[in-house]
Amino acid sequence: MLTIRYPHLMQHVRDLHHGISTIANDKEGTFLLIIKVPKEAVLAAKAKQRIGFYLVPCRMNGETYHGLVTTYEDDELNPLMVVTPLLDDEMGHSIFDLLSSESFDIHFFDDNNRELLGYRSQNEKFAEFDKSQYKLAPSSLEAAYEIRDLTNHWFMRRSLQDDKNSIKVNFLERLMIEDLFILDAVPMNNLFQKCPSVSHSTLERLEPGSFQEMDIVKLLQKVFHEDSIFLNPLRTDNNEEFVDVLVASDEYLLLIQAKDSPNTEKSLDRTLKRKISTVSKALDKAIDQTRGAIKYLRRGENLQFHFGEDIFEIETHDKVIRNLIVVQETFINEWESYSERVLGLGKEMDSSCYVMGYPELVTWTAKLSTPEKFFDSFDSIVEGGKETGIFPSITFYN
Repeated sequence: MLTIRYPHLMQHVRDLHHGISTIANDKEGTFLLIIKVPKEAVLAAKAKQRIGFYLVPCRMNGETYHGLVTTYEDDELNPLMVVTPLLDDEMGHSIFDLLSSESFDIHFFDDNNRELLGYRSQNEKFAEFDKSQYKLAPSSLEAAYEIRDLTNHWFMRRSLQDDKNSIKVNFLERLMIEDLFILDAVPMNNLFQKCPSVSHSTLERLEPGSFQEMDIVKLLQKVFHEDSIFLNPLRTDNNEEFVDVLVASDEYLLLIQAKDSPNTEKSLDRTLKRKISTVSKALDKAIDQTRGAIKYLRRGENLQFHFGEDIFEIETHDKVIRNLIVVQETFINEWESYSERVLGLGKEMDSSCYVMGYPELVTWTAKLSTPEKFFDSFDSIVEGGKETGIFPSITFYN
């Protein structure tokens, strides 16, 4: 288990907000591959006992460079994936060295830096990989983002032959137990309002709601002060949940409704059509809950809610109120529908509303380190959605 054997590498894991990273073990002449992805991708790798690599040709400025797609096969035709631009830097060269290796260790982490799985793997095509045939792109942000976009475009249009040419890396040996129960008693990880002194998490989740809400809180702690975050506040009139997560300060209120699905091997087998339908239904339910929360908020001059054994009362006058719905994932072909429904809610309730997938929240909280930066992006997207009828996408260049 990397967390125990090499604790000094955990800062490297924390600095990686998403994707893959390689570390050379110079003493043993081997490589470690760190993979930091959502829990669904980790479970897909566990279920299939392998991951895949695609080296994607990208024409740019008259040269052919490459992007790397790492796949986690929840669906044969539409697998979960991570795109890594291959640049002329230490990371790019180490990835080529890794793909030239017959065996290397893989360590899987989730978005909150919890190590979930570890395997010794075998690369069956290592002898066929000739790194001299591949040219690394200039190391710049512009090149990285262009290769990322070209790689995504190629992967959506890949052929069956491309699938056959991909590199499959099989898991040979477990480096840690696969059904880990994580008990987090680190004080700094449990500082939000009236948080219990410990929290827990698992990879497979039959009842996902409370796990995802806690994960969201841990992400929000990167941006907002812990004293401003309330998990599962209750209405004072009926003791039912007001919102899943509330972020409150002297200047603003952020109301968050979260929707997730079970994370089990059975859920991985759902068709893409079924997954899209599940997210759509979850969004409709979250919209109804957000509507109810806004109505409750407006019942009086002050917002009152139960939290633990206490009743909190927060002035709402002159506060900016925003509403965020977080679903398990979003699908680009459904984005217009998501936008229409959430913008409709915002217009109906005269309140700013936005929807994002959990992976998007991971990126936001990694890249937008203050409430001001977070809400600048939020407000810009909502205003853009009001003007065009579709929420614009956002790209982070830092």
